[in-house]
Amino acid sequence: MNVDVLHVDDKMHELMKNLLNSPLLSRDSLNEIPSNGLYIFYEEDKLIYVGISSKNRMNKRIIGQSRKSAGHNKATFAFNIAKKMYLKIT
Repeated sequence: MNVDVLHVDDKMHELMKNLLNSPLLSRDSLNEIPSNGLYIFYEEDKLIYVGISSKNRMNKRIIGQSRKSAGHNKATFAFNIAKKMYLKIT
């Protein structure tokens, strides 16, 4: 097997271990997050959304995707939650 592939595989395992050991944070503690990377939204310990942010924008992306007042093209996460709730009601 290619040495580069083995290195990537090792790195992925290390990153997954770090992710699983990371503390869950609330929207109020965004000053404690990295500037870019992977973020996951949970509801009652159930994974409901995974996003990726780059360009030092993770804080802004999380705020933008989780605020109630954003439109469907600016808050994908909030829009999908609202759509899911609406479909349950109708």
